[in-house]
Amino acid sequence: MDYIITSGGRYYWGHFMLEDHLSEITRPTTFAGNLNALATKGFRGLRLKTLKMFKIDEKPPNQVPPEHEANRVLFVPAEDVPESSRTT
Repeated sequence: MDYIITSGGRYYWGHFMLEDHLSEITRPTTFAGNLNALATKGFRGLRLKTLKMFKIDEKPPNQVPPEHEANRVLFVPAEDVPESSRTT
């Protein structure tokens, strides 16, 4: 399954099965242009620049820092929310 993400005004293409592959879409430069190129020319309508991957050797922290604790979001499925607490 392919995906397109954006960051800093640029668009990137990747594939879920190819974990170590990510390419920058250099042409077209807009999301509408990307969709139009895919619809009319298929994948060949995109000009891609393969990005070089590098390995990060540091291990992720095993605890959440206190400054990030306030920003945690808890997801509760709607069916688990009591009727009295539902807004709609």
